[in-house]
Amino acid sequence: MHKKWFLVLASATAGASLFLLPELTHFFVFSFLLPIFFGSLIGYRLSFREGFVWGLLFFGSSLLGILVLLHESAEGTWRYLGYGFLVIYFALYTSLWFGASDYLINFFSIKNVYKRAAVWFITSGIYFFLVHYYSLFIFGQEQGYALGNPLVAAAINPMMQNILPIIGTMGAWCALVAVQLALSLLLTKMKRAMVAIFILILYQFITAGGWWGREPYGASLPPYLNSLGYLCAPPGEHEYPWDIAQEISHQLFDLRQRHPEVSIILMPESSCKFALNKYPRIIQSWIDTVLHEDCILCIGSHRQDENQLFNCLYCINIGPIIFTYDKQQPIPFGEYIPYPWNKIKSVEQLFLNNKKSFKAGCTCASFTLPQFTCIPQICYELYFCSSDPGKNLAKNVPVLAVTNDAWYGKTPHFQRFLLLLARYRALEWGRPIMYIAHTGGWWLEPHGKMVELKN
Repeated sequence: MHKKWFLVLASATAGASLFLLPELTHFFVFSFLLPIFFGSLIGYRLSFREGFVWGLLFFGSSLLGILVLLHESAEGTWRYLGYGFLVIYFALYTSLWFGASDYLINFFSIKNVYKRAAVWFITSGIYFFLVHYYSLFIFGQEQGYALGNPLVAAAINPMMQNILPIIGTMGAWCALVAVQLALSLLLTKMKRAMVAIFILILYQFITAGGWWGREPYGASLPPYLNSLGYLCAPPGEHEYPWDIAQEISHQLFDLRQRHPEVSIILMPESSCKFALNKYPRIIQSWIDTVLHEDCILCIGSHRQDENQLFNCLYCINIGPIIFTYDKQQPIPFGEYIPYPWNKIKSVEQLFLNNKKSFKAGCTCASFTLPQFTCIPQICYELYFCSSDPGKNLAKNVPVLAVTNDAWYGKTPHFQRFLLLLARYRALEWGRPIMYIAHTGGWWLEPHGKMVELKN
C-alpha cells in the first residue's frame, strides 16, 4: 500500500472519531486534516479517488445516526439504501475537494509548498461552505448538512468555546485549516523525526485544553431559571390520548410537589403524539388538577387545522391555550416528502409509512411568558438553522428548543450528539438555549456552561 493511503486513512479516522467519540477526541478537530495536507505538501498526489475514500469513511461515521433513524422508523430492506446513497452523495463533495486541489496543483505545475498550501486553503474553504450551507439542495432544502460539521465536536473544547463566539463557524473553519496548513509546512521543514513528534504532541496538548482548561466564563444565570422545570414524555407503551394525559398529570403533580417554586414546566417535542387541540377536555383536566393560575405548561404535540397537520409547541395556562407555535421546517423524509420526491408513491410509502405528512407553520419570531421572552425552535429548526433565529432580539433572549431525540431509540450516543450540536449552536449564536429533549432538559450558556433543569 502506498504511504499516501496511510495518511488518507489516518485523517479520515481522526475525523470520524469526532462523531463517534466526541467526548474523548474533540481535540482532533485541530489536527484531523494534518495528514492529507502534509501528504500533498511533500509531493503525494491526492486526487478524486483518495477524496472519495476519505469521504466514505468520514461521512459513513457522521451519518450513522441516519442509519439508526431509518432502521427505527422506515420499513422494508430498501430503507438502508438511503444511508448508502447519502454517504456516497457527500463523499462526492470530498472527492471534488481533493480532485480540484490536485487539478490546480498539476495544471499550474505548482512545486512550491507555500503555493500548494494556498490552493488547499482556498479549496477547503469552498468545500466547507458548500457542504455546510447548500449540500441539501437535492432534497429541496436551501441548507447544508449540519450534523456532518466536524466543528460540532469542538463545542466541548475549552479553546473552541473561547474563539467560536468571536469568529463564527466559517471563520473557525478557515482558522483551523490555516493552522493545520501552517503546521504541515513546519513539519515539511523538519529534519529530525523526534522534533516533529514533540511538536505534534505539544500542539495536541494545547488544543486538547491543557492550557485552556479553565471553566468557561459567562454572565450570571438569569433569575427565572429557578422557576423552570422539565418533564420527559410518557413511556412509549401509552397509545391512547387519555392514557398519555393521565400519565402527564401524574408527572406534573409529582414535579410540583417536589419543586413548588417551579412555575413554568417544559416538555419535549411529540410528548403527545396526537392533535392536542382536538382534546380540550384533556387540557382542562391539567388546568383543574395541576396547573391552576400560577403554572404554565409548554408541551410539544400535534395540531390539526381542518385537514392539515402541524408539529406544534403549546403553552397552556388557565386560557387554556395561551400560545401555539407551529414548526416552520418539517424534517424532509421524516415528516414530509419534498418535491420532486413526493411524486413517487414508493418513496412516500418507504419513509412516511402511511403516516400523514406535516405542513410548515407560519413565521413567529418570539413569544412572551410571564417572566421572560423566548424564541421557539422545534428539533430540525435548531439543528439545521445556520443563522441566529433571533437576529433582531437582544442576545439575552433565549431559544426554547424542544426536540424529539427518541427517534434514535436506545442509542444514547446519537442523543448526546444532538445535545452537543445544541451546545454548539449556543456558542455560534452567542445566545442561551433551553434544550428540552426526551432524555433531559438543560440550560446551555453561550460560553459553554450547561445547567440541568429541575425534573
